[in-house]
Amino acid sequence: AELEDDERMRLASQLDGLAPFRGAVNILGFVLFASGLRDALFAVIRPLLVTRQGQSLAALDDGQFLSVSLVIIGLGLLYVANVWMAGPPFPTADELIESVREERLAKESREAR
Repeated sequence: AELEDDERMRLASQLDGLAPFRGAVNILGFVLFASGLRDALFAVIRPLLVTRQGQSLAALDDGQFLSVSLVIIGLGLLYVANVWMAGPPFPTADELIESVREERLAKESREAR
């Protein structure tokens, strides 16, 4: 017996208490990641460049360091939101049927006592 998609979504939403927080952490992580991405790319590429006089441009200024930090923190938040705060997997119909059977058996054994 297969469950309807609406029923599965309703059951999953009841089991997933971190969904609102996960959304907020995803948004914050993306904003931090996107805000520092352009400068962070140049901060990574810049040390590889050499001027015409043979001098390296390896020094990062405070703004570039902040941009790299924002990208790292943003990626960390995106990882936390999608891995550590991930919702439980959708229960299959067989799992739901089995849990209902177990509940009925437990109820019948309590009533038999």
